[in-house]
Amino acid sequence: MDAFESLISMLLRHEGYWVAPSFKVVLSKEEKRLVGRHSTPRWELDLVAYKGATNEILAIECKSVLDSTGVVFRNGAFEPPERYKLFSDEVLRRAVLECATRQLSESGACAASPKITLCLAAGKIAKKSDRAGLERHFADLNWRLLSPEWVKSRLLAASKRGYENDVAFVVSKLLLRGAQNANDQLPEEPELTRGSSTAVEDVVRSIPSGSLRSYSWLAERLGYASGGARAAGERIAEATKWLWAANPQNVFPENFPWWRVVGKQGKLHTFFAGDEKECPRQVSQLELEGHVIRRRKNSAPRVKLPGDFE
Repeated sequence: MDAFESLISMLLRHEGYWVAPSFKVVLSKEEKRLVGRHSTPRWELDLVAYKGATNEILAIECKSVLDSTGVVFRNGAFEPPERYKLFSDEVLRRAVLECATRQLSESGACAASPKITLCLAAGKIAKKSDRAGLERHFADLNWRLLSPEWVKSRLLAASKRGYENDVAFVVSKLLLRGAQNANDQLPEEPELTRGSSTAVEDVVRSIPSGSLRSYSWLAERLGYASGGARAAGERIAEATKWLWAANPQNVFPENFPWWRVVGKQGKLHTFFAGDEKECPRQVSQLELEGHVIRRRKNSAPRVKLPGDFE
């Protein structure tokens, strides 16, 4: 497991996943014939992660590319496609993911009928990439992008945790915990991060006080296809975490009213890496703006939807 894979593995463990590196997928002869690779050895996934609470498997390809151009995505495709085979070859992708799911289920490593999601962990995304197109592409196919911003926000959170004997964890503390001192600064956010965050901020900023909008509404305005509500929520989480990192005291930035985006039925979701503190924060701010919150035992609170809800 290389250094970048070790870093991603640590961050996923903090989100409740167990993680296996260099996972070998044993394709049958028929599956090898189907994908046109009769003599191929066992396919290897960089990382496989599993969360029992949601019965979810993540099949993760890691591309650190820190000292090169970065991940290139233009005109709806990765460049060069042979470096991104699972993302570029649908037949191969289906065979590998189905086989990996079967192996994990039959071995007892996960519960029956898990959901498997293809992920790309990227240390750098090229400036010449179509960043918005990349995010839409992943949302449309229900894949997950562990972007440089995702890595940065999780590292900031990791720097505040208790000690772990992990190189990536120790480095995060050395570099980021010191940024709490008055004379230090947080690492600068890459140019592309602000560009992608700005798109989310602009849309959310357009929601007037007293009004509410759904994640589906947000996804539509960000250009995501149907089913992109979760991706839209994750974009809110990434933008909000960056704003909080820059100013930890400003939980409710006036120029980014994240609390006005809710579920279709008024349910208060949280896309903040499982941080359950965020839902009470959302409740308190909505109540300040005059909304009625309906609390139910053993279920997430809901807000009464106004007449202009979309």
